[in-house]
Amino acid sequence: MKRPPKPTPTNQGAYAVVKDRGKRASMMLVGQVMDNGDGSLMIYLDALPLSRTLLIRDRPVTESVPPLPSATTSPVRSGPSEA
Repeated sequence: MKRPPKPTPTNQGAYAVVKDRGKRASMMLVGQVMDNGDGSLMIYLDALPLSRTLLIRDRPVTESVPPLPSATTSPVRSGPSEA
């Protein structure tokens, strides 16, 4: 069985829609969208939206797409072991 290709960055972001007390709604970038190569998308969230609404749209040209985290790196820091 073939493995699907690794996700590649797109120029799209996942935005939470935030309403400001009856005023105009605004957007907050909460994640990035990756293309799986088979027509499906993967969304990596850095924050959970409280509004339950996600908007997927193109990012402005000024925002850069950060690289995906590597499976070989660990978010846990290794330090001196405690005895």
